[in-house]
Amino acid sequence: MPEPKSPFSGLREKAERLLNNRDVDVSGAPSDDVRRLLHELQVHQAELEIQNEELRDAQNELEASRHYYSQLYNHAPVGYLAVDGAGIILQANRTFSEMLGEDVSDIVRKPLSGFIDERDRGVYFSRFKAFFKMPEDKTLNVHLVGRGGTEVFARLEGRVVSQAGMMPGIKTDALMLLMTVSDVTALKRTEAALQRSEERYRDFFNNMGDAVFLHDLSGRMLDVNPVACERFGYTREELLRMSVSQLSASDSDALVPRRMQELALEGMLVYETAHITRGGVVIPTQLNCRIVEHEGNKAVLSVARDISDWKRAREALEETLNASRKREAEVSALLEGAHIVLDALDADAAIRGLCAIYKELTGAAAAFVAVTADGGRSNKIKHLDLGALPCSMPLPDFTPVRGLRDLVYGRRMPVLDNDFMRSEWARLLPKGHIALESVLIAPLVIHDRVLGLLGLANKPGGFTEEDLKMARAFGEQVAIACHNGEMLDALRFRVRFEETLTMISTGFINLRPEYVDEQITAALRSVGQLCGADRCMVLLNGEKDFGGGKIYEWCAAGVAPRSKDMADFSLRRDLSYLASRMSAGEIVHFHSLAELPPEADADRAFLENVGVGVHIMAPMSLRGKLAGFLSLDFAECQGTCKPENLLLLKLFGEMLIGALERRRTETALLENEENLTITLQSIGDAVIATDTEGRVRRMNFIAEQLTGWTSSEALGRRLSEVFHIVNADSRRPLPNPVDRVLQEGKVVGLADDTILIGRDGAEHRIADSGAPIRSAEKSVVGVVLVFRDISERHSLEQQYRQSQRLEAVGQLSGGVAHDFNNLLQVITGYLDMAMDEVSSNERAVDDLRQIRKAAERATVLVRQLLAFSRRQNMKMERLNMNDAISNLLKMLTRIIGEHIVLDFTPGFELKTALADPGQIEQVLMNLAVNSRDAMPKGGRISIETRNVGIGPEFCEQNLWARVGEYVLLSFADNGPGIASEIRGRVFEPFFTTKDVGKGTGLGLSTVYGIVKQHGGLIHLDNAPGGGALFRLYIPVAPVEKPRGAMPEPAARDLSAAPFSNCTILLAEDDPMVRGVALRMLQKAGCRIIVATNGEEAMRLFDEHAKEVDLALLDVMMPKASGREVADHIRAVDSSMPILFCTGYDYNLIDVGLSPGDGVRLVHKPYERQSLLGAVREMLESRNRPARE
Repeated sequence: MPEPKSPFSGLREKAERLLNNRDVDVSGAPSDDVRRLLHELQVHQAELEIQNEELRDAQNELEASRHYYSQLYNHAPVGYLAVDGAGIILQANRTFSEMLGEDVSDIVRKPLSGFIDERDRGVYFSRFKAFFKMPEDKTLNVHLVGRGGTEVFARLEGRVVSQAGMMPGIKTDALMLLMTVSDVTALKRTEAALQRSEERYRDFFNNMGDAVFLHDLSGRMLDVNPVACERFGYTREELLRMSVSQLSASDSDALVPRRMQELALEGMLVYETAHITRGGVVIPTQLNCRIVEHEGNKAVLSVARDISDWKRAREALEETLNASRKREAEVSALLEGAHIVLDALDADAAIRGLCAIYKELTGAAAAFVAVTADGGRSNKIKHLDLGALPCSMPLPDFTPVRGLRDLVYGRRMPVLDNDFMRSEWARLLPKGHIALESVLIAPLVIHDRVLGLLGLANKPGGFTEEDLKMARAFGEQVAIACHNGEMLDALRFRVRFEETLTMISTGFINLRPEYVDEQITAALRSVGQLCGADRCMVLLNGEKDFGGGKIYEWCAAGVAPRSKDMADFSLRRDLSYLASRMSAGEIVHFHSLAELPPEADADRAFLENVGVGVHIMAPMSLRGKLAGFLSLDFAECQGTCKPENLLLLKLFGEMLIGALERRRTETALLENEENLTITLQSIGDAVIATDTEGRVRRMNFIAEQLTGWTSSEALGRRLSEVFHIVNADSRRPLPNPVDRVLQEGKVVGLADDTILIGRDGAEHRIADSGAPIRSAEKSVVGVVLVFRDISERHSLEQQYRQSQRLEAVGQLSGGVAHDFNNLLQVITGYLDMAMDEVSSNERAVDDLRQIRKAAERATVLVRQLLAFSRRQNMKMERLNMNDAISNLLKMLTRIIGEHIVLDFTPGFELKTALADPGQIEQVLMNLAVNSRDAMPKGGRISIETRNVGIGPEFCEQNLWARVGEYVLLSFADNGPGIASEIRGRVFEPFFTTKDVGKGTGLGLSTVYGIVKQHGGLIHLDNAPGGGALFRLYIPVAPVEKPRGAMPEPAARDLSAAPFSNCTILLAEDDPMVRGVALRMLQKAGCRIIVATNGEEAMRLFDEHAKEVDLALLDVMMPKASGREVADHIRAVDSSMPILFCTGYDYNLIDVGLSPGDGVRLVHKPYERQSLLGAVREMLESRNRPARE
């Protein structure tokens, strides 16, 4: 045999091939042996490399196999355990750990008994050793308990193996048990449920009230319950030896095989049969059979129920059912009759239906219904149904009440006779009447009143007591139908009655007086037709209040009218007897005129003469007097005096007299309304009248104009919708004056700051008052609101208040300017003297010059105040305004700048104005500056002149205006304009809307003062295209040359002239001004006599008259003015020079003196040079040299 090949022989071959492929160079080896050795080593190295590679492949395959089997082990559908002989768990898979809800690490190395429930732990310990020794074909069922009390019913199976071969790292030969753990919890529950089901089945089987058999398909008994044994009299063993057919009765035995075939096909079967007991008793039985599984084979489970009692009950029920059907038919007939009675609107149709039902129900051949007539003496046939019975007599409408019918009426109970032809009543039948074999008659009773009879005849076999009972029930229904017919007729009449009354009353509602006669005639027609009368008349008393003998008449077709024959009718004269009865409120009715008593002969004669056969006469009274009557005339008198006819006449008469009275009242009201409307529209104030709910009831034309609502639109609306008032300042709605009047019950008024906003948004300032409207009983029935538009008056008052305010501000400004001038006089006076004292000190002189500049600026400011207060010195002359403006345009253009366009439109043939040119220039420059500041981004200024004349009418609407001829100077810009809320303050001094430091607030106030001082007018408004519009009215110059202020002579430097021995009377009430003047004059060498007020000046002059060379007087002084002192001095010395000084911008004319004649005026603040110059000039003008 060849030698077995070494496992490494192939390895060497691989190494040789590998080495050859590497192409190793051994040519440098020293010898062949060494080369062979080296080759061997290289081959061995290659072998080792190959072995390592194969080992790595094998290792990887092993790892993959281990992972695969680990997955199979851990995810097996059953738990795996390795348990040693002591019951310690050596290993467990994941399935087992998940079964218990534990981690594998928490299971290994722990006893298995620790996871077994206490109830199975004893069994486990007792059987574990035997199970460990020989586990094959053995199982152990235990309850395992895991984490959280999780319970699993498990089946344990296993086999014994050596640990050495199974556990890694274990070399001992000790045995261990490999176990599978199956979760059989669901199986256990199913087995338990099945066991309980079997127990319930057995309990049900044994305790069932019916006999139960279990037999095979051939009928052999397999099981029976105790009831079967008891019922049939056999023991259980005897029955189990029998077949089903042995229990069947002889007549049912042949059916058993066929029943079994049906059962085999259908699977279940229910049928009735008969069983026989051991004693031979036949028992009716109901069998309920079903195919079931029994021990793997098909069997039949039969339940046999004894139905003997049920059969007996069914027979009794059928008897009861037949009686019930009959009763149901009766009830159904009664119900159908009840429906007929309830649903039918036609009584005759209901009666016919009820008779048909009752006739069919009883089987009678004929039926009838009759009602009582003539007070019960006869019957009126309402319905007769003879069916097929022959009748040869004519059918009457009425039959007498006698015989059997009379008996029924008397007893008020049904009567039957099944042998009528032999009874005593048969002889009363008329000839030709149908042959009556059997008769049943029942009374028709309702509300204890017999209405008539219900009769049936000729029922085959005769009528029974049941028919008699049903006769009572149907009699009641027929009675109800007859009564319903009566009620329905009465209701129809009542409806027509109410419709007629409604139509009549509705016709009189809101009826205009001119249509009353027409409506009365239409109402008479409705009343006459409703009552079935031939004529219906209304005859009114001859008195004026009652219509003046008016007659209204309606006649039915074919009836001749009689009203023309009664043209001069008088109720008291022609029908005195009937009138006396009707005056007492009696409705007179009679069947004919012959019924009237002898004392009514005159009345009867009158009615016969006019051909009126009156049967009913109803009085119509007004204010306790008989105003007339309403009459009905019938061709036939039967039924004419029905209560409803009398009631209709009474109600109609009341409505008629009410309508006539309302016509008289409304006619008077219309006349009053017309007079009231004329008066209301003639009132110059607006008038609105409301009701107590504040809804508008009336308003005049003035109110329509102011509110914007017409009377028709405002009528019925709440006053707050029509009369919308707000506060003029806050614009908040004001309370409704009507509400105040209604609350307080007295006259209330509104404040003058009330604004009425009209429907069109127009606003009117109003003054109003509201007063309550009282009825004759003094209760408030409404409110009258009287108001007038005071917008024009308010505007005039505003203008007046503005003028007064500006006048007051002007006076204040003048006073302030006067005081400022006094202060400036002190400042400038001492300043001049100080500059003389420090003339050598240049720095001090510069400082004093700055003070002088400030004083000069203050002087200009004071002059502006004086201009506003109209106390500056004016130089009036005849001035052409066009020329003055044209000469000023270049200057104005420079002032306003190039970004503003200036337009001038001169007036044609403009009249000459009397004005100060310089002041007019000041006005134009101030207005131009004001417009320029209002239009920083540019704009347009337009100046226009024209002649205007202002008349009285214009002055009445504008308090600022005065009658006269004026030159109008209009100055407009297209800037933002002046807001209405500040328009009244723009002329006030120091008022400005400019930023601080950008205006003094005296520009427009100066304009105002200059214009007013010219005797002119100024008015501010918004320009039509936007912006401000100033209108300046300068008076036209008179024809004669105006006398203006005398020009002041130019001051000459006379301060250096000697004033020695010159005595001056100085009168000045201001101590500081007095002090500075005193020093100026004393420094010039004058002797001064000082007075602090006017009285003192006059006293001192009287004492020193021969010494005084000149009087220096302040214009305004306490106790006596400068003018009064001057008059006193001139009375003593007419040539005494008088020099006035004032802080106001007065001229001599303002003071009350003429220029010249030794009188001159010096304005504060004056400089020392000006004062001394004026003194020197005044002294020289007297031609009296100054004393040395």
